Amino acid sequence: MKWGSIIPLIGGFTVAGYQVTNQKPDVILSQPAFASNDSHCLNYFDMEMVDYTKEVYDKHLDFVVAVPPCSALSSLNCKSCADYESVNFLYDTSRYVLKNIKPTVLVGENAPGLSQPKGIPVKQRLMEIAEEFGYSFSMFFTTTSLHGIPQNRQRTFYFFTKNDKAPIHKYYHNIPMPLEDYLGWIPKDATYQDVYVQKEQLTDNFFWKFLREELGPDYRQIMHDRNRRSVLSYCRRTDGAFEKLINFLEREKAPDKVLEKAKYAQQKFNAGGGLWDASPNIFINTINALQGRLFQAAVHPLQDRWYNVREYMHLMGLPHDFQLVNENYGQICQNVPVCTAADMVREATRIIAGNCDWSKGGYSFTDNTRGLQTTATLDSSSLFF
Repeated sequence: MKWGSIIPLIGGFTVAGYQVTNQKPDVILSQPAFASNDSHCLNYFDMEMVDYTKEVYDKHLDFVVAVPPCSALSSLNCKSCADYESVNFLYDTSRYVLKNIKPTVLVGENAPGLSQPKGIPVKQRLMEIAEEFGYSFSMFFTTTSLHGIPQNRQRTFYFFTKNDKAPIHKYYHNIPMPLEDYLGWIPKDATYQDVYVQKEQLTDNFFWKFLREELGPDYRQIMHDRNRRSVLSYCRRTDGAFEKLINFLEREKAPDKVLEKAKYAQQKFNAGGGLWDASPNIFINTINALQGRLFQAAVHPLQDRWYNVREYMHLMGLPHDFQLVNENYGQICQNVPVCTAADMVREATRIIAGNCDWSKGGYSFTDNTRGLQTTATLDSSSLFF
């Protein structure tokens, strides 16, 4: 089976394609703007990038995987998707692949917003592109914790299929083992286990010191039982806890910036507001999506330390022999978890083999998190559940 990748970023989707097909991609397409992110993937496969902005690659492939960035649809973004130029990567890569490569299936990954009301303008445009090139369009909404890795990472996958009917996608419910067991799979000789995103030791963190004193050695289980995720969320939802935290910081002679951060958080919460919470985050069974501040603030489920870089790579499903070529570790989470992407590649190969049911129209949507499906024609206004 011949396949390729466009804008692979660090390479989760491309690694998934390799794992499922046992074949390297025929081509990896991208552009210089993503050179830093793509470099890890290109290094892993020992391949050169083809710049799709300058070269037309027109060899037919069975399927293509795509990870075009689109901050407009991020769950962290409150603006209209029309306010962002980044959405053009979705359109441009889709048109390039469907026009030149003409695969049986193009499957891409994007933010949850693509399958939510905020994504309606984007999805309508993608459906128009599908119709223009003679493809059906389908979407698959899911979370990584249903594909074998204990990370609650919701994403939307979109499929262009060379057929006037849209495929009906399977459900995937591969419930993962708890975090502490999953992290135990990492071989002792795997690299990056002594490399951390945080320069400060967890045991030197004053917010963690307060929590440890307040709740004792079982602080993880207590936080879990009370449905608290971070030190600041514990203080926000526990009577008198902010006063205790501030008194603790003053008593322990914490740096002024730490004390100011605690007082600022108290003021914001008292006013009904929110903030970027970079205080230690506690998870024992399943971790939230690795992005933003959590990437720097997650506490190991067994040891009093932060996660190391290899553990973050493992939570994204990257192989244990996967090596990074720069120290921009945040690129690890600008990625598709390999386990989730692998199931989407399986969907692509299942569609190519004809081993699927088909909708009566050119559109289908599967919500894997709720076990729901809908189908419609490409011009239907019934776009969501």
